[in-house]
Amino acid sequence: MESCCQRDRLKSFPKIATTAHLCLCDVTGTKAYSRPSIDDILMPDRGRFDSEVHLYSTLLHEVSHWSGAKHRLDRDLTGRSGSQGYAVEELIAELAASFLWAWRMIRAKTQPPIWRAGSPS
Repeated sequence: MESCCQRDRLKSFPKIATTAHLCLCDVTGTKAYSRPSIDDILMPDRGRFDSEVHLYSTLLHEVSHWSGAKHRLDRDLTGRSGSQGYAVEELIAELAASFLWAWRMIRAKTQPPIWRAGSPS
């Protein structure tokens, strides 16, 4: 498998995506997922999401999986759907995404309004 990395697509995603050097790929379907073997994240087109909140929540969930790669946090990402290992990894991703989302919301409320308007600060 080959990466379909599109770094220019990151311009439309939050600063976390560019800071972490994420590699995002477009997917024609409706599922988002991380591929540890290739070290990228596949995300459906923005239009597939009901809102920006759903888009960013999904991205943060996948970033959480991405962070578990061997050369990052070295979590066991081998679990199959339905296994205990898979359930643990999904819980980690949901909690991490929730914490990142909360941190982002708190930060948005404490930064000057120009930051919220898209300033790269």
